Amino acid sequence: ELSLGSPVSDCMIAAAATLPLLSLFFNIMLHNPARLFLSAIAPYSSSSSIALSISGGVDSMLLLRAYKDSGFEGNVTAVHFDHRTRSADSGGAGPSNEDDADLVARAASCPLSVKVWPYPQPITPTTASEWRREELGKFDVVVTGHHAGDSVESQVLKMSRGASVLNMRGIRPDSVMGGVRYLRPFAGLRKEEVLEEAGRLGVEWNEDPSNSLSKGKRNIIRNELLPLWRTLGDIDSRLEEMGRESEEVRAFVDGLVLESGLLEAGAFRLDRVTYPPTYLHKRALRVYLEGFWPAERKIFEGIWERIEKDGGKGKGWSMDLGGGW
Repeated sequence: ELSLGSPVSDCMIAAAATLPLLSLFFNIMLHNPARLFLSAIAPYSSSSSIALSISGGVDSMLLLRAYKDSGFEGNVTAVHFDHRTRSADSGGAGPSNEDDADLVARAASCPLSVKVWPYPQPITPTTASEWRREELGKFDVVVTGHHAGDSVESQVLKMSRGASVLNMRGIRPDSVMGGVRYLRPFAGLRKEEVLEEAGRLGVEWNEDPSNSLSKGKRNIIRNELLPLWRTLGDIDSRLEEMGRESEEVRAFVDGLVLESGLLEAGAFRLDRVTYPPTYLHKRALRVYLEGFWPAERKIFEGIWERIEKDGGKGKGWSMDLGGGW
């Protein structure tokens, strides 16, 4: 038994009193943006050309602040894309494209490159994505402010498009696209935590008013579908778990593909496809084509359709895939 006033009880009371402070300290350390940035960028040499993709929204402006606070010294450029969708003279609500660029310029502690949509035709989500990818493809490493909320939205978007069970992983913290390394230091933070850190550090950001409109699939998912699902349970944690399970199943199936003999000496062995073809055959074709056209879903679907139609008859057929193929 412990009596009040004893040395042991006094120590226990003092320790209990410090627990909230310790919890707050470790929470700040775990979510510290500068620490997360340095942890992500550390494996890459200072000689690499590094782009910070900065839109002016809260997550990317927090990324810009994280870079500044980290003290990282390297070949870093902040890249801002002006999509010409909200010009200053359009009279629309919310900040203009020019306002976003000014905000980024004031906060940037590294060279800033502002890219303006160069084509006469109106920009679309697809052309905007392709344009950004082309411009960012000029760098070795690209760092973005994507967070766990973006990842959950991407998973639901994949579900709406009928994605394979092997492709239900959300946004990866570290990935390679088109030979460019993409880093997402905030991938483990939820939107609420990003807002909390931005507020704690006094970060300024602009809100794109179009984000609150339920126009387009992603906005419908963000503004309507996910809020409804969250009333039923912790859908975010379940989707994160589903993403990890998808990764594990994918690794297992890809192991079966390697053992199947369908891929041999850099070729996809059509003569070893049994009919009706199975999911294993489909995955083997996908693995093979990823070495040539990693983002060309239509090419994959076209070849798979021809394989299914062949019906095991061994009919000769060919497809013009372009680029000499």
